[in-house]
Amino acid sequence: MPHGAEIIAFVDAALSWNPEATAVARARLESAIGEAGLIDTAAIVAMFQLNTRAADSIGLPVEERSLEMRGAVGEMLGFEAREDGLAP
Repeated sequence: MPHGAEIIAFVDAALSWNPEATAVARARLESAIGEAGLIDTAAIVAMFQLNTRAADSIGLPVEERSLEMRGAVGEMLGFEAREDGLAP
């Protein structure tokens, strides 16, 4: 995929909650594919986040693999230390 490395780096950075890493990845991606491409990529990332939240909110069953991954991410972010394991 053309510019796949830059796209993956942008997605990883955007999901890392690290503003500095996101800014660097965003600048590299924009340099590679232009402003319109960057906007399209950011919109796709946002839609995937929206789809996941919408599915969660209506109670769609979650596959075991997804639950395991969510648990690992939650542990990494320290959610298990919070009351009821809720995100901030």
